[in-house]
Amino acid sequence: MKNSPSRLSEIIAVIKKYRLTKDITPENVRLALEELGPTFVKMGQILSSRDDLIPKEFCNEFQKLKHSVKPMPYETVEEILTREYDCPPSEIYQEINKIPVGSASIAQVHKAVLKTGEVVAIKVRRENIEELMERDARLLKKVISLLHLNKIFGDIINLTQVIDEMYDRAKEEMNFHTEKKHIEEFRENNKELVYLKPLKVFNKYSTNNILVMEYIDGFNIS
Repeated sequence: MKNSPSRLSEIIAVIKKYRLTKDITPENVRLALEELGPTFVKMGQILSSRDDLIPKEFCNEFQKLKHSVKPMPYETVEEILTREYDCPPSEIYQEINKIPVGSASIAQVHKAVLKTGEVVAIKVRRENIEELMERDARLLKKVISLLHLNKIFGDIINLTQVIDEMYDRAKEEMNFHTEKKHIEEFRENNKELVYLKPLKVFNKYSTNNILVMEYIDGFNIS
């Protein structure tokens, strides 16, 4: 992970590259968010449904961010699994699909088969994502002050409000224990419904950075 001065320079350079202090367009802002990585992609994803905060054309452009997060290399995923389990993943899984089913700003999901033969989805949190998002949120507030972005974006968006909301929501999503609890509560509360199949969580293989769930195939509703 880059140190703060280096990351601050990178953020400022990208802002200038896409002329965000002079030529604010939905596409330019979206391209800048993509280039700056997970923290900024998450910010755009949150904003994509907030037409009460920003103009509709920005919301529409930010919708593209939902499918544009670069996945971690499988080698990195394997390193995380090995560290979390304190053993090679091959001791737990028969196979793991190296191509992720989905890749988001906080985690990505791989289809796998346990040694027991059960097909599961492994949700793996991105490396150092908590530290990265905390640092980027702090640095972005500094950039807003240095480049007077609140004055430039004032008619479009309250940047400080967006950063605070983004970081609060991101912290909730980064907590796999909370997510696991919600899944289990939903399963318990709906176990009698014959038309609904709640997910099963495999607690034995889940950790702070890994969430293993029953795999259920499907398709994008959009």
